[in-house]
Formats: sequence, C-alpha cells, structure tokens
Amino acid sequence: MKNYCGKNGCYDFFLDEGSQELVLAVYLNSSRIYEYNDKGSCVYTLPRDRKTSDIDVTFTSDDTAIPFKIRIFHFPEDGICQFVRELMEAKDDLDTKDGITEVVTHLLDKEHAVWGVIHNQLDREISH
Repeated sequence: MKNYCGKNGCYDFFLDEGSQELVLAVYLNSSRIYEYNDKGSCVYTLPRDRKTSDIDVTFTSDDTAIPFKIRIFHFPEDGICQFVRELMEAKDDLDTKDGITEVVTHLLDKEHAVWGVIHNQLDREISH
C-alpha cells in the first residue's frame, strides 16, 4: 500500500537501510514497467502495485543548500522528464520535506499531465 495515490501516480516513503535517510519514492502512471507476478509471468504493473519506483527523492541529513537528491530510474521514459522539470520549477517550495511532498502531491493530481497517461498494456504478459 502506497502512502498516497493521485490520478497520475503514487508515492511512498521508506527509510534507506544503508544511509538511514528518508526516501520519497515516486511511481508515475506513464512508465511502462513490467514486473513478475505470483505466477512467474512478467506483467505490466500499475503504480499502486509496483515495487520499482521511477524517481527517488532522498532527504539528506547534512546541512547543504539543497536538502535532497534525486535518482531517476526510468529516464527518459514517457512523462518522467516533464515531471522532473515541473518539480524543479517549483524551486521555492523545495526547501523542506513537507514542501517537496506538497509539490509531488500536486503533480500527481495535476489535470492532463503527460506523466498521468496509463498505456493500454494492462493485460499483456511477457513469457520467457
């Protein structure tokens, strides 16, 4: 279960085991992600069920000017570039964990967002 799901995707918080830093994992609708299900088939996975995030925002514990770092896993997958660009455009709100979370929540609820498109691949399986 994700911490939040909007019309364009979901996010979840977790604690990185190695660094002990808080991570905001973002899962976008537009990514074409296939993961193995319980039957061993590789199937298209929606954000609410996905194990692999598209973007991780790690909140750093040091006193830097930028209180976070971003890792993008599926770059330049559909919509991810646009999502990151709009996230960075909200630079005045990115100085705290709550500010970043509010911006991500807003982007996950934004009308007609490119990163909100769900591709018609829900029933496709890849067999090996």
